[in-house]
Amino acid sequence: MIYSRSRNAGKIDPLSLGVSYFEYQITDGAVAQWRLGESGGTIMTDTTGNLRHGTYSSVGLANASIIPTEITTSTCAYFNGSSYSSAATGSWMNLSEFSVEAVVEYNNSYDQAVVSRVYNSGSSNWPWSLDLYTTSIGFWGRTPTGGYQEASKTGVSSGIYHLVGTWKDNDFVQLYINGILEASLAVTGNIYMPANPISIGRMGNQGNFMHGRIQGVAMYDKVLTNTQISSHFDATGL
Repeated sequence: MIYSRSRNAGKIDPLSLGVSYFEYQITDGAVAQWRLGESGGTIMTDTTGNLRHGTYSSVGLANASIIPTEITTSTCAYFNGSSYSSAATGSWMNLSEFSVEAVVEYNNSYDQAVVSRVYNSGSSNWPWSLDLYTTSIGFWGRTPTGGYQEASKTGVSSGIYHLVGTWKDNDFVQLYINGILEASLAVTGNIYMPANPISIGRMGNQGNFMHGRIQGVAMYDKVLTNTQISSHFDATGL
């Protein structure tokens, strides 16, 4: 990819990219893409064509985009501390390696989940979650042999961030913030894969509700490369 100026000189001019954030997600093989840009209703639309739609529960829709390059073309969802959305469980979610991606409005006054497959109590029902804490941001998974394994970054200020968590059984769990690999941890074992839905804006029925806006959530059945993640971040214009 050719940029209009050196990446070391500061933020990339998004107009020079030519490909939108949402287009990158589709091109790079998202198996589900929830833009969270509906104008109303209760259906959370999967825009990959795979029909992995979900349901909104009291989520505020049609809010101003938190992706700068989408300000004039898209909106986002606002989660008020008790609202959430979810996609019903399916075999497509049972992956030995995967990536989860979102743009979020981070308020470090709360512990809150962005995207999670946690649902019922018990460690076998807590497979993975991308979380915002009061002191850090983290992406974690659980395995029968290795337990809770998390890649996290401390000292992150409130603000808007592009986040990617990646997992590969018996290999690693990684966290990218704004296109940069901020944490990586060696993983022992294979991740739990119970018949849980994917929740956005809460940690299943365990709570940890989101307080803020989320946009452009995507799931992949592979580990995104450094180059792909960097390109997705650049396309946001953050």
